[in-house]
Amino acid sequence: MKENLCEASNVKEMLARLNSGLPRKLDEINTLEKISCENRRIIYRYALGKGLEMDENALNDKDIAELKEEQTKELKKEFCEDTRLKAVREIADGVDFVYYIKNKELIRVKLESKDCK
Repeated sequence: MKENLCEASNVKEMLARLNSGLPRKLDEINTLEKISCENRRIIYRYALGKGLEMDENALNDKDIAELKEEQTKELKKEFCEDTRLKAVREIADGVDFVYYIKNKELIRVKLESKDCK
């Protein structure tokens, strides 16, 4: 199943179900826009600052590095401990959490099951 993970009917159904409630504003800065499957990885796409006067110049390199470090720590805990993500950990090669500002990729956090050990 791993070879054709993104084409598997149960994965397509899961993604359709998850995407049906999107986009969804998670807090004042983060909006989960889309969940997809690419190259046997589940991709979560977030928009930062949607609806705010924010662009990629709002953050300097230090801010971006701190944001990535903070998000990596939080997302790793969620990815490894959330029972709802157990199936994803077992069947996908990994998960990418990608954050955009005005459609420009700002940070990408890549996690795999081995990161949970």
